[in-house]
Amino acid sequence: MRQFKLVAASILGAGLLAGPIQAAAQSTPAKPAAAAPAVDPASIKALETMSAYLRTLNAFELKADIVADEVTDDGRKLQLGSTVTYKVRKPSQFTIDTVSDRKVRKLYYDGKQITLYAPKVGVYAQAPAPPTIRATLDALHDEYDIDVPLEDLFRWGEPGDDRDKITKGFYVGPARINGVETDQYAYTTGDVDWQVWIERGDKPVPRKIVITSLFDETDPQFSANLDWNTAPGLKDADFAFTPPPNTSSIKFANSAATTAATK
Repeated sequence: MRQFKLVAASILGAGLLAGPIQAAAQSTPAKPAAAAPAVDPASIKALETMSAYLRTLNAFELKADIVADEVTDDGRKLQLGSTVTYKVRKPSQFTIDTVSDRKVRKLYYDGKQITLYAPKVGVYAQAPAPPTIRATLDALHDEYDIDVPLEDLFRWGEPGDDRDKITKGFYVGPARINGVETDQYAYTTGDVDWQVWIERGDKPVPRKIVITSLFDETDPQFSANLDWNTAPGLKDADFAFTPPPNTSSIKFANSAATTAATK
């Protein structure tokens, strides 16, 4: 993406500048315009404002319509869609439902254990979990090689959020996302270009996210449109898993079992 700068020019009427003054102006070399910083401070401020607001949400529901490119071994780029629905109550409960044409997965965290349920396969896996959402997300990644969609929503504004690794950041302009007024920003972090559309007003939630991976010559993209409910009426039962009839329990720690559970 290229940044375009608007240059404002004022046209002076003929004879506005008198002889000596005009000559002096013409003989004075123009000062070069200051180069815009690679990372506009306003773009970082927008992220800080957004992340500060997200941290104030003790509970929320979020529906994300996701489109992601998958690159095959022969370099073809395939576009796959899915819907992810979050129910979150801090500091220690969430459910994440992922539905696509190829996979249905339900992830439960009740503050004590994590449950991964695959309805199409009829199996579920359970394991003890840390007492917080952040620690549980780390455990899912480190112990079971499971990455949660849109996991960065829980990490923005916290230590290790990679804000200091942003090498480019700028304001793109206003945009309307599903009828909501937003401001669009673009960033580069390492070999990833990414954009975020932040809602205007007193609820600066991200309404759209686009990520482009530059390390692959096909530049695969991930995009998500986000629909928020920041005042949900959540109950303990929303985070509890009861095995349905005719389902089987499998071991969570086994990598083969984890693969089977995510189909």
